[in-house]
Amino acid sequence: MITQLSRFNTFTDDEGKLVDTSYQWMLNVSNLSMIVGTGSPEGVVTARQTRLYLQTDGAARNILWVKKLDDIGGDRSTGWELI
Repeated sequence: MITQLSRFNTFTDDEGKLVDTSYQWMLNVSNLSMIVGTGSPEGVVTARQTRLYLQTDGAARNILWVKKLDDIGGDRSTGWELI
């Protein structure tokens, strides 16, 4: 679940680094976006389970993949499946 950040929250510390709440929020939001690229993602694109990948150079134009398995044998770039 993504919680709303308040404009009154501190986003960075005194050294300019993101504080934990801001960092977690940015990770959650970036995980919602679709990955876009050319070629099959299998064995190439590292992602968390449930991420989507749009292959733009497929034979039938755009091909959509879903990351079904988090990893196979510790390899997080595997586990992609065509939708």
